[in-house]
Amino acid sequence: MIHQRIRSSNVNSPSQWAFRLLLCLAITPGCASYERYCPVVISPSAVEHQLSSVPERVESIQPCAHHASVFAEVGGFSLADGVTPDEAAFIAVMSNPSLRTLRDDRGIARSQIIEAGILPNPQFAYSSDSPSFGNTAGARTADSESLSWDVSKLNPRASRIRSASLSADAVNLDIARQEWLIAQQARQAVYDLVALRQQIDKLQQAENVLDQNLKLVEKAEQEGNLTLVELSAATSASALLRTTVLATVQLERDQQLQLKRVLGLPADVPLDLHPGITLPIDGEPPEDYELFSLLDYRFDLQAQRRAFDAQDQAYRAAVEAQVPATVVSVARARDTGNVGTWGAGVAVDIPLFDRNQGNVALQRATRDKIYDQYVQSVFEARSDVSIAVTRLRVLEQQIDATQLSVQSQNQLVESYEKLVEEGSGNVLLYYQAFNDLAQSRVQLIQLQRDFIDAWITLENAVGDHIPMTRTEPAEAITPLEEALQLEMPSVPSSADDQTPETNKAPMDNSDASNGVSASLLSLERSSLEVPR
Repeated sequence: MIHQRIRSSNVNSPSQWAFRLLLCLAITPGCASYERYCPVVISPSAVEHQLSSVPERVESIQPCAHHASVFAEVGGFSLADGVTPDEAAFIAVMSNPSLRTLRDDRGIARSQIIEAGILPNPQFAYSSDSPSFGNTAGARTADSESLSWDVSKLNPRASRIRSASLSADAVNLDIARQEWLIAQQARQAVYDLVALRQQIDKLQQAENVLDQNLKLVEKAEQEGNLTLVELSAATSASALLRTTVLATVQLERDQQLQLKRVLGLPADVPLDLHPGITLPIDGEPPEDYELFSLLDYRFDLQAQRRAFDAQDQAYRAAVEAQVPATVVSVARARDTGNVGTWGAGVAVDIPLFDRNQGNVALQRATRDKIYDQYVQSVFEARSDVSIAVTRLRVLEQQIDATQLSVQSQNQLVESYEKLVEEGSGNVLLYYQAFNDLAQSRVQLIQLQRDFIDAWITLENAVGDHIPMTRTEPAEAITPLEEALQLEMPSVPSSADDQTPETNKAPMDNSDASNGVSASLLSLERSSLEVPR
């Protein structure tokens, strides 16, 4: 009889089995949804494959709607055909390694949203007490099971989710801003490369003229028609211009490597520019106060506003978290006398010391800091716009002044030419004036390059494209380029091309000077009055 009672007391009631079954159903899905570990190893072969496959991936990528504000619509293109400024911007946005690194922040932001929305886990507790001493006759093992849940964490959950979502929006806007800057940097690199190649072209044309004249002067000096002074002057002028050409060629090579770096292409990948790219310099920048209204749409300023809203929600969540921690629980227990009980409980913290006041103060101070940073960014953006507009206006004046200087130097070279032809001119001053004219032409192209760089800087400060007016179509030669066109002279290549009088009689100094000046200044000089 006693044995039967003890055996029946060890049988679990249906309520116990239901409680335990419910607990197993709650635990099993959580265990089944654990993510498995996926190892990733950095190997040289994988890195090399990632770097070497960039050119093939670039030509197959298509832009999405997100990049519509970053660059113009780009159709199919091939690197072998050369790139335009817009195509360079597209390639840079799609393949620049720094942008790929920044885009990884989106995954971090999405994970923060997931983390903010996760509900707190319930807690299960089980305890067992076996009779060990005293009057243990007829006693059994006592046990208890409880299930509890901290409901106080539900209060700030909505604010935390909104804060994480706004932070993710801020991350996306920051990435868009960096994409914009990289695209603009690619455009600027293309125009800089175009300007350097134009400078090299002008310098090489002048260098060819001086080299051909140097040969004539050497021959005239050997025949005794010119002195060593004229030969030294011609040699010095040619060497000086050659030094300038080599320095500019080095800058052009460095700029080409810089362009490949911005585009995310390896240095050994062949890359050329599309033919027909010109330097658009005919632009009148608006007033700075007219551009201030566009700053509201700048990606980074929008990102800072999103970050402020996110921090405001974080501050709200900290305030809502001041509610004392509250834990509700359901328990089942059975004592040693085989008496079972069901119960419910609530545990509440007494906010005597910790009322989350430290976190509240921290979140409020952080919100104030982000607000001040936004005001500072708006101030700096407006200053950048004003500085860029002022620089563009100064560059316009410098371009006009340089055009007048080129025109004056052109007239000066013509004057020296006449004096040398008459035999009363100084050959040293003549070569110096010719070199100064070539340098001024190069300086004019440099000012055009600086104007484009300043215009791109203004667009970066505004955060939007500013159309540049033109007086000629993009594919045509602009009046300024036509004015700077330096044509090669027709120089006699041998003694057979000289006149019979020159072949019959030796040349005197004045005749030799005529030959030198004719080869130097037979080039066509178009009018330098460029309409703007």
